[in-house]
Amino acid sequence: MRRGVGLADLLQQVVALRGDRTKKLFQFLNEIGTIALSRHLGRVQEIAEDSADKWEYEARIANRFGFEQQLELPIPLPEMNEAAN
Repeated sequence: MRRGVGLADLLQQVVALRGDRTKKLFQFLNEIGTIALSRHLGRVQEIAEDSADKWEYEARIANRFGFEQQLELPIPLPEMNEAAN
């Protein structure tokens, strides 16, 4: 399993290189967070485009990024009585 450098690691490196300890780590997100997010979304999109179905996509995502606990996000459906109104 290939793991990249995490965002927290990048933030720590920026602080170490610049020596500016007065800034909080989240303040560096504007500088490198956009790049990190763009790369991550590109990887996810590439996996989605190359996957034949949902199961292959999920397996490849778990293989690439690690399998972590996933949240179930239930989508509430309108009740039949509410739909008639």
